Amino acid sequence: MNPPYSQKGDNLHEWDFIIRMLNGLSKNATGITIVPMSVAIDTKHPLRENLLNEHRLEAVMSMPDDLFYPIGTVTCIMVFTAHTPHNNDKHHESWFGYWKDDGYRKDRVQGRIPKNNEVCEKIKDKWLTDFSNKKAIPGKSIRRKVSKDDEWCAEAYLETDYKRLSDEFFIENIKKYIAFNFSKKTSNSNIKATPALQKSFILNTANWKFFDYDSANPKSIFIIKKGKRLTEPDQNLGDIPYISSSSNNNGLDNFIDNGFTDENCLSFACYGSIGEVFYQKEKSWVSDNCNTIYLRDRKFNVYLAMFFVTLLRLEQFRFSYGMTAKKERLQSFKVKLPVDKNGNPDWQFMEDYIKSLPYSSSI
Repeated sequence: MNPPYSQKGDNLHEWDFIIRMLNGLSKNATGITIVPMSVAIDTKHPLRENLLNEHRLEAVMSMPDDLFYPIGTVTCIMVFTAHTPHNNDKHHESWFGYWKDDGYRKDRVQGRIPKNNEVCEKIKDKWLTDFSNKKAIPGKSIRRKVSKDDEWCAEAYLETDYKRLSDEFFIENIKKYIAFNFSKKTSNSNIKATPALQKSFILNTANWKFFDYDSANPKSIFIIKKGKRLTEPDQNLGDIPYISSSSNNNGLDNFIDNGFTDENCLSFACYGSIGEVFYQKEKSWVSDNCNTIYLRDRKFNVYLAMFFVTLLRLEQFRFSYGMTAKKERLQSFKVKLPVDKNGNPDWQFMEDYIKSLPYSSSI
């Protein structure tokens, strides 16, 4: 079923249509619906509890962002078993799949069309096999017990795929930071491709350990703060960077003279270009379109900052329109870090690794 989206009035919410569908099915029948992602992550809607009292959530698959191109609605597919109460089975795990890349591309005239028919068929077969087996696959799917109070989407629970990390990922972010600094200078700078440290390191993320982003756990890594609102009419031109949620130019939007609130932190865009992360070394005003991220037990230097910028950008897959990077969501995340022999973050390795990469001598 594809219920009407965002209807106004009594008994016209997507959940109303879904519940009517499931109530009309026989016991243990399967009901499938495609709905906006906003429905899956709205933990406050009262009909979610009504549904789970009567029916069971089996699976949710996050669909490609441009599935309904040119309409910008981000959707997911939900699968239910009718008249089998979800809330009566405390051991039941729902399956969440991340089905974002289906091999299609956008065409201005034809809409969404396959890049390669054979590749698209293989992707479809793989998705259907994964759904049939409902196994947990890192970066692709996960099984989890959920209630009415939880977000029902893979993005909320998938383990970040740190195996994707490579030297090239870090080098790319180093280059971006150098380019931004170069653009601010009036004279040519001597940019060198040489590393700051003549040593080689191997990234073995299998031996790394997960740490909380920002929690009551004293070993959590970050302190996360919400950026501060400053409307355009209130901005006075000056020389203090005003950081917003742009994906370009280190997030720089303007230069103002309104004082500053942040320094030596990471800006993490929670709206706009969601998930973009930049290092703000100078005194800056980070807008409320971003969160600011500080290390809990030490201060960033440029090398640690480049390391963490790269790690945090791996989280971009979690976000879309409606699935924002609000502070509360970030606080629930975990980050995987290299550790020393005592199981603590290996800060020296992080610094030295960045120093060993090309162009690090120029940051």
